[in-house]
Amino acid sequence: MKKSKIVIVITLLIVFSTNVYAKNTTFSDIKEHWAEKEIIDLVNQDIISGYPDGTFKPDDNISRSEFSTLMYRILGLKEEISKEKTVVFKEIEGLWSEKFIEALVEKEVIIPDEYVNGYLADEEITRAEIAKMIIRAIDKDKKTRKMAANIKFDDDENIKKEDKGYIYLAEYYGIISGYPDNTFRPNGLATRAEAVKMLINQQKVMNKEIDIENKTHRRKHYPASKVQFSLPQYTHTDKEIEIEAATENVKELIWKLEKQNEDDEMVEVELEAPLSTTGGAINFSDKGIYKLTAQATNYGNKEFEFSKLIKVYPIPKATFDLGAYAHTDSKIEVITNAEELGELDIVWSLEKEDQVTALVEDLSNDGGVITLKEKGNYTLKALITDEAGRVFEYEDSIKIYPIIKASFDLPQTGHTDSKIDVITDLNEIGSNNIVWTLQKDGESVDISIYIEGSLDNNGGSIRFRDKGKYSLKATAKDGTGRAFVFKDTIEIYPIPKINISLSDSLHIGSEFNLITSPTDIGALKVAWSLSKDGQTVDISKYLTGDITNNGGAISFNQAGDYTLTGTITDSTNRVFTYSNSVSVTNNPPSIPSITADVTREISDGRFKVNLNIDSTDPDGDTVIYEYVGKTTDNYYPAGSNTVKVRAKDSYGLYSEWAIVNFDVENNPPTTPVITRTPDGNSVPPNTSITITASSNDSDGDDITYVWEGRVAETGKYPLGKNVVKVKAVDEAGAESPQSAIVFFVADSQNGGGMTLTGPDSTIIEQGIEGASIVEYTFTVPPVSGHNGSDHGRIKGYNPITDSWEQIDIEYTNNGITMTGSLDKGKYTKLEFYYYTNHRCMYNKSNITYSVEYYFE
Repeated sequence: MKKSKIVIVITLLIVFSTNVYAKNTTFSDIKEHWAEKEIIDLVNQDIISGYPDGTFKPDDNISRSEFSTLMYRILGLKEEISKEKTVVFKEIEGLWSEKFIEALVEKEVIIPDEYVNGYLADEEITRAEIAKMIIRAIDKDKKTRKMAANIKFDDDENIKKEDKGYIYLAEYYGIISGYPDNTFRPNGLATRAEAVKMLINQQKVMNKEIDIENKTHRRKHYPASKVQFSLPQYTHTDKEIEIEAATENVKELIWKLEKQNEDDEMVEVELEAPLSTTGGAINFSDKGIYKLTAQATNYGNKEFEFSKLIKVYPIPKATFDLGAYAHTDSKIEVITNAEELGELDIVWSLEKEDQVTALVEDLSNDGGVITLKEKGNYTLKALITDEAGRVFEYEDSIKIYPIIKASFDLPQTGHTDSKIDVITDLNEIGSNNIVWTLQKDGESVDISIYIEGSLDNNGGSIRFRDKGKYSLKATAKDGTGRAFVFKDTIEIYPIPKINISLSDSLHIGSEFNLITSPTDIGALKVAWSLSKDGQTVDISKYLTGDITNNGGAISFNQAGDYTLTGTITDSTNRVFTYSNSVSVTNNPPSIPSITADVTREISDGRFKVNLNIDSTDPDGDTVIYEYVGKTTDNYYPAGSNTVKVRAKDSYGLYSEWAIVNFDVENNPPTTPVITRTPDGNSVPPNTSITITASSNDSDGDDITYVWEGRVAETGKYPLGKNVVKVKAVDEAGAESPQSAIVFFVADSQNGGGMTLTGPDSTIIEQGIEGASIVEYTFTVPPVSGHNGSDHGRIKGYNPITDSWEQIDIEYTNNGITMTGSLDKGKYTKLEFYYYTNHRCMYNKSNITYSVEYYFE
């Protein structure tokens, strides 16, 4: 720091302080505060200002930014800041206090080497830091080494060795005092009021120009030495650093290098190469934190030190060997030979054909096992990024070969006549050729002798010439010499054969000797089967005799075209069949002649019919007859009948069918006519009624009458409505249509029919299923003394139109009888209605009716 500039600053400060109370500026929170006078003093100098709310907050701790700003203003550095400069502390770039801090760095009030981790401008400043900044500001820092031993505080052990001279001088000049307990508390924090007090004291010292060595004698002034040199914040043990030094007012320059030991103390070490006044090249062969100091002596023999810290990082290593090649199924063991990793992590990456494929997460700092599943040229890289951000890269390359595939499938079994298609499933075979080899029954054999056909990379079509158990093997080798072997097994069976000798034609029942001449059958058994006229039949029913593998004596017991088949099934379930055919002849009987004689002999409603049949057999075989439609007792029902007959010889050969059709006629009786005595639609109670029927049978058959509702031919019937039905049945069970009548047993005055109870009275005949009404009588007896405007009406239900239709209506003064005939099949129900308007008929007159039914 140049003395001439300090003098200028002091002059300016004197100007600012001549009128301390010129401004009556005050704050709401400093009244009667112990630092009130000092605060107002700096306010009047435009060095400090309060907060927008009119407070100063004197007891809040002060930050590095705030204190640096006040120091900047105390020193009056506004006109001395270079507009073009390099920011020393990168973290304050753009901060509101940046220019103040950088100006103090330029004036060496703030020494960057003391802030390895950055200035941390917004954090609170310590008392030791304030002491050092003030002593440097008043240009007394060179005296600190001589004063270090004069420290007198009780917490001396808490004060760093290099800070003791600054604290002593700060206390000596009355700028910063200790606490009542005789401690300094170097790491303690300062309030805004304390900082103001310290700066006021600094001004006083600067104005008085006090010299600690001789307060009354001013020596000749020699400019201070100044050394500036370049040193990065960090480097590595593999790098050479070029130191560029610039000096001013230097009589002698000595370079010193110190290294921080395990106790965080700086211990001097030897420079590996000497440095001159202009600098030079320097190497750090060991990691650690170093301090490079330029010890300069000016022409007044005053010593000055200029120091900078540098952190030296080691060179981390992570070498490994992958080998020259592997395959896609290989487990590649990566063993890391690591040095100087410390807490650093290796980031593994993989490149294929110079293209980054992925980060490898399966590997750790120690390595691990990886599998590269795709062929190609790979480079595995181990990347290490140290605390300085330097990236170290170690790599090794490997060629990955694919897994050759030349698989194929053989059937489990085959035969000496089998054509076997060998189809290879190839993958990654490239220009390599498959070598085919063969084993038979466990022994290696010449493939060309035992296999017909050829095989190449794609397989081929082959046939095994001899029975046996075979193993076919395909072998392919890649460029590394690795052999890939694929094989499959097959068992080959022989072809069993028989020869069936038969004559072209045989007569039924004739015996002949069957010869088969079997080959390659071994323990297999021939299964014999027979078909007749193209249909498989039971051999035991058509052929007499036993057939073995070698044949046998047999005969056919039925005529026809036969095929005899011998079937052999081997252990693979392959079926071999051999057949021969023969025609076995037999002549059928002639077609029978048949006639039918119908009689009137009746049994159980059926008529006896005599059948006359005759047939002959050209071979003289015994003939029997088979029928269709013939009854066992020769009695047949009335109507059309058909009987079929055919002749059968002793070998079961049939003639064609002969057919006879005949009719058995039987006419049913006529519809019975019912006669009722007495007649009329109503009969008085307890009257004996005779009911008979008459019918005729055109065939003269006896007739039987079947009645419903008739109590007897002559008998008494209950009061009310009575329904009587009858049908005629002949001997054969032929039935006539039914007949039916409806009548009432009733007293004309007192019941049996329907009694009039009001002006409108209705009675309905509901009908009989399957019949229609053809006759009716409707009677309302007169009542003595009645003379009214009455009428009767009859309606019929027509099922065809599904409606009730009026049939008849008559008008009367007293009672009524209405009769009529109706068309057959038209009406199935009748409604009988009577109207009277006089009460004299109520509960006296009894309504009755009678009807006759016709059955279809």
